[in-house]
Amino acid sequence: GPITEKTDVIWPSIINSFKFNQSNSRIDNEIKKFSKSPKSIHKILKRATPYLYHIHTLVKSENIPGEIALLPYIESGFRPFAYSQGQASGLWQFIPSTGRMLNLKQNWWFDQRRDVSTSTKAALKYLLKLNKQFNGDWMLTLSAYNAGSGTIRKAMRLNNKKQKPTDYWSLNLSSETSRYVAKLIAICKLIKNNRKFAIQLPNISNKVYYQTIEINHQIDLALAAEAAEISL
Repeated sequence: GPITEKTDVIWPSIINSFKFNQSNSRIDNEIKKFSKSPKSIHKILKRATPYLYHIHTLVKSENIPGEIALLPYIESGFRPFAYSQGQASGLWQFIPSTGRMLNLKQNWWFDQRRDVSTSTKAALKYLLKLNKQFNGDWMLTLSAYNAGSGTIRKAMRLNNKKQKPTDYWSLNLSSETSRYVAKLIAICKLIKNNRKFAIQLPNISNKVYYQTIEINHQIDLALAAEAAEISL
């Protein structure tokens, strides 16, 4: 039968908040790679179910392009416990030093880099700070989030010397960084054109998924689960 659009799913709201309209061969390459496995796109986006509404709401409230809500797709595959070789942690993959710079607590009990609310606020704060440094250019901002602003500035200076353009697409960067922004834009284009690419978007509601409860002392998670009548 005909596909009826569910009005309560989050995707229209997310797609409407997209701001990037870049297209080039680098983005097309990433689209080609990603679109080979629509099932794995579905699987990774499904992992975003508990977090996406929350992240999207924070991104909107800071007036940041909607694509940024999907950055954890590229960073961690929407796994809050993702760890990288460089000791980066959480949905937004903060390395310990960046975490500390953003006042994220990290100790034996607790790593705020893995806390969805706190780490998302910190990531957006950091992205806005970088965005100021790069005069509102989101392509440069995102590349600096990936490689550090020093690396991007250096690449810009080199291009300046050679009288080449200093936009993100013209810079000579590591293959990871030169694919990084292209990947994000590619995933967003695939989400936007999901029908064309036969990608099934998971049914994520456009509403709060979880509640945050303040506790003033340590609590055994088994007891908390029992009290909330949910599984551990």
